[in-house]
Amino acid sequence: MLSWWCVDLVSRALAPEEREAIRGDITESGTTAGRALLDVLGMIVRRQAASWRRLGTWVILLCLVLPLSAILLSMLSRAATLTAVYSWLYVNNWTPGYLAAGFRQDLLHNVAFFAVSCFKLIFAAWSAGLALGFISRRSIGSNGFLFLLVLVAGLLLTPHSQDGGNAPVFMLSFYRRVLPILMLAVLVVIPSIRGMHDGLRFSRRFTHEAN
Repeated sequence: MLSWWCVDLVSRALAPEEREAIRGDITESGTTAGRALLDVLGMIVRRQAASWRRLGTWVILLCLVLPLSAILLSMLSRAATLTAVYSWLYVNNWTPGYLAAGFRQDLLHNVAFFAVSCFKLIFAAWSAGLALGFISRRSIGSNGFLFLLVLVAGLLLTPHSQDGGNAPVFMLSFYRRVLPILMLAVLVVIPSIRGMHDGLRFSRRFTHEAN
């Protein structure tokens, strides 16, 4: 049952007409779930490889995928640095004095600032995914993968600032590596994938109404 669920999930990367055609072929052939999964993956790879023969796919990569991933990476790096610093301040060095009248306002301000920063990052990631899904409909698989790959690679290779007294924060591996990866997964990867899905859906609806 799990294997067939994987086949159904992977087949969603295909256009509706292609998805229905390959599902019909799988049903008629009576093949196993493993073989069906390989057939679906093979068709996806062929479709994505064919899309890179068009100039438009390279234009999307250079003018949309790379700039969007660079913008999101910059936003994520700043958000991860600020989150690490304030988390270290309030979690690792917590004292009841932070709830006192003189410090309570700063605590509430920092919490609100963190919430707004997370919302802005989520919205930016979703918007980037929406644009990719809508514009690069046929090459969304490869372009989406490259988009996320650039983000992951950039995050892992970006050094954290040690200026302004931040060195004690990033001496801890959780704030140096684990927290940025968690923020990447929750605040960027998931919203951007959702945005790609919505962009594909809007693109197909737009194409259908135009025809």
